[in-house]
Amino acid sequence: MSLIKILTFLRLTSSIVEIPLSKLQQERRTWDPAAWATAVVLAFFVAKLGRVSADWELLADKSKSWLNENHENITEAMFEKALSLFPS
Repeated sequence: MSLIKILTFLRLTSSIVEIPLSKLQQERRTWDPAAWATAVVLAFFVAKLGRVSADWELLADKSKSWLNENHENITEAMFEKALSLFPS
């Protein structure tokens, strides 16, 4: 994946979940950027929008399915790391 695509994924994710880009970039080398961005947005939904989960449940299911199909051996660890970005 090109550096431009990586930065685009991370910038968009940063603006959606209101986490500094620098914090998201720390994990950039650990996981695929598209998978990392997906995990961060899912974690945001769970941590911050849990009360309205019916509104985003289908999107989350599709995202989890994509993660499992494309990154099956790292999905749980990646999601846990993403969830740690949103302290309760």
